[in-house]
Amino acid sequence: MTYMGWVVKTHNGTGKHEYLGFPDIMVVVLPHLFFVVLPAILVTAALAAERGIYREHILSNSGKKVDDHDPKIQRAVSYDKQRSRLSNFWFGKRRIRKVLYVVCLAICWKHFMNCRSLMKAYEMNPILHFLGYGLSIPFLLAYAIFGTRAI
Repeated sequence: MTYMGWVVKTHNGTGKHEYLGFPDIMVVVLPHLFFVVLPAILVTAALAAERGIYREHILSNSGKKVDDHDPKIQRAVSYDKQRSRLSNFWFGKRRIRKVLYVVCLAICWKHFMNCRSLMKAYEMNPILHFLGYGLSIPFLLAYAIFGTRAI
């Protein structure tokens, strides 16, 4: 594949190369949208949702509940302890967030592999020719990570 299309040798034996197709849509844009941009947006939304869930978890564990001293409401103590252990496993150490970090790293890796293939195919300088393309997704993910780290 080159920037003019796919290289195809002719069948008449002259050795002349023909260039077929337009690779921009099928080779560059669609994989970038499906494997980089869409997952980056979904992970950013998941980080924001995890922050909200973790905030509610912290507030529910630290604050006094309205029904703590109500004699009409009786809860099973063992159920509360089991629920607390399970929620502490996922939210206490923010394990969901750590999984999302790994997904962010995978998205950045795929993005940089796309950038590398564009540099090879189009003989472009990443800083001069496509600085906005090369750094927009990593900056979006970094902003999402640092913007949602606190409760």
